[in-house]
Amino acid sequence: MAVPERFIVGVCKWLCLAAVSSFLLCTETAENCGQGRKLNAYTEFCYNGETYAKCGGNVFDPPTQFCYNGAVFPKCGGAEFNDHREFCYNGVIFAKCAGQVFSPDNEFCFHNSELYDKCDGKEFDPSKGCNNDISLPKCGGFYFNPTAEFCENGVTYHLCNGNKYDPPNNPCGMDYKLTTNIEPPGWGTVSVPPEKYHSAGTRVEVTASPLADCGCVFYGWSGALTSDAVTVTITMNRDNTLTANFKPTGVIDSRDGKAYRIVTVNYTTWMAENLNYMAASGSWCYGNSESNCAKYGRLYDWGTALSSCLSGWRLPTREEWSDLASVAGGSVKLKAKVGWSGNGTDDYGFAALPGGYRYSLGSGSFGYAGENGYWWTSATDGNDKAVNRRMDNSGVVYEESNLRSLGHSVRCVEEK
Repeated sequence: MAVPERFIVGVCKWLCLAAVSSFLLCTETAENCGQGRKLNAYTEFCYNGETYAKCGGNVFDPPTQFCYNGAVFPKCGGAEFNDHREFCYNGVIFAKCAGQVFSPDNEFCFHNSELYDKCDGKEFDPSKGCNNDISLPKCGGFYFNPTAEFCENGVTYHLCNGNKYDPPNNPCGMDYKLTTNIEPPGWGTVSVPPEKYHSAGTRVEVTASPLADCGCVFYGWSGALTSDAVTVTITMNRDNTLTANFKPTGVIDSRDGKAYRIVTVNYTTWMAENLNYMAASGSWCYGNSESNCAKYGRLYDWGTALSSCLSGWRLPTREEWSDLASVAGGSVKLKAKVGWSGNGTDDYGFAALPGGYRYSLGSGSFGYAGENGYWWTSATDGNDKAVNRRMDNSGVVYEESNLRSLGHSVRCVEEK
């Protein structure tokens, strides 16, 4: 006789409760789970017509939950995630930082290993620090704010009145002394603020002036700084000493008593007139007229020019002429204001004049006075020529090479 099916089902349920092995034998008909598919009611469950494995024996809500290693977790924004390496924050999945959960609104993970507070809600480079969203440098391993502090040998110090200073030798608040000298004494004056002491970082303006009756000119500063500018500015970060140097405006040739004006251009002191010393031989007045010697100085052959400068002075080098021309930017600022068909501006007081030249062959003719000026340098060019400079009305200081026997003007420079 046949056994009713519901009897068999009832027996199976009893056996399934009695032995785990019965799970493999007993099934239950699930009428509403996907076209009548049968499932194991003890290991599976049905949701909206789909079969799901239970999670640790528990039923869960598949749209909002998921099963991971036998535990039920809520989904993050509808997505599953790895709870060991990730976490959910406001519906967004984030990687943990060295296994730690953090607040993404206020913190960030640097190089997946270190947690830092955000800088005004933004991530930043921790190596530069953060101060009001400003990246900061490190000093001795610690961050500092360069707008209020400075770093010296790995130690952070506060700025002193907004300026750096020398911490070992001058703590903030100590003043520095500015000492000024005049050389030679009594030849000029130095204009400085009345205060002898100045706080760290103070910029002090200093001006040198020759005395009206000294017959001298300012030559340049030495000491804490070097400059030929009349007015200089020095920053007081230590005690400083400045010396204003003066030189005579003229020089007297002891051989004949003639006086010559002088001028200093870029640290080289030049005669501001052509030499007018009558050598035993090798020198001439233009056109053999003494009035031209008084006006233009004498013309010398190169050999005589080498030995005709007064004591302590010499014929300028090729390079010294080049430096003079470069500083002046050509001949216009070097030429005298009168005496040329195209006069200069004489910005440097050099007062170059067009003394012409003497031709060495035949009767020794002369030419180009009032148009061109020719001056010897100490440089040679081959066996019978030497280097000279020429100025005309073009604005250029030409370099040429002429026979040493020609007669040219001479400007001497002071030996250093």
